[in-house]
Amino acid sequence: MEELLGDVTDHKKRLLTCVLAMDISKADGDISDSEMALLRFMMQRWNISLDDLHHTFTR
Repeated sequence: MEELLGDVTDHKKRLLTCVLAMDISKADGDISDSEMALLRFMMQRWNISLDDLHHTFTR
């Protein structure tokens, strides 16, 4: 996972990746523990907050 995430270097693409992962994770109406763990890992790895996602995609 580290290597895969490390390949995404553009900040805008990192934000988009997090938003897409979040959207896919909640497609069934629930975010499982493993999905949440992956989302948290991605966001921590890239230093992205929920506020960052909100400000970027709700303009």
